Amino acid sequence: MGVSKTPLAGCRRVIGCASVALVALAAVPCSAEIFTLIQPDGSLLITDQPPFPPAHPLPAVVRGEHPIDAIARRHGVDPLLVRAVIRVESNFDPRAVSPKGAAGLMQLMPETALRYGVDNRFDPAQNVDGGVRYLRDLMAMFDGNLSLALAAYNAGEGAVLKYGRRIPPYPETQQYVVWVRSFYDQLRRTDSSIRK
Repeated sequence: MGVSKTPLAGCRRVIGCASVALVALAAVPCSAEIFTLIQPDGSLLITDQPPFPPAHPLPAVVRGEHPIDAIARRHGVDPLLVRAVIRVESNFDPRAVSPKGAAGLMQLMPETALRYGVDNRFDPAQNVDGGVRYLRDLMAMFDGNLSLALAAYNAGEGAVLKYGRRIPPYPETQQYVVWVRSFYDQLRRTDSSIRK
């Protein structure tokens, strides 16, 4: 098949590709969750497969009084939000280290750990305590706007302020906000159904 250089042919091709994508999405069962992933090349991947492996085993992930819950409540942050952040940051691996130097469950950078008095970023209780206080402060800084607080947690509050109190145009940060909010919504739905 030859490719025409006329604008009309280009439009038909785009419409044809969009139609195929819509049909593919329509084939996904209504109860399935849709995940979007911005690939390193900037393209958008739409899938019904979660972008993360199953979480590391953690006792009482939704119910029960785990140290994560106690720390989150002590600082006035929803424990389910903290769990969602940990899920995306480290997948509940207290020894996780990012290529940029963030470490522990909540992936604290050395400067953030120092700011919140965390001596050992690999100590789960210290790490979660510092990360929760940072998250709480970001929520206050951005007037309770969860998306902006999460963007700041990922990219730094300076980046959010630089872009006029908006989510910075970094694919990693934009995807991070989507993932945390998605896991947070899942945990809230699960917690709500367990409490009924």
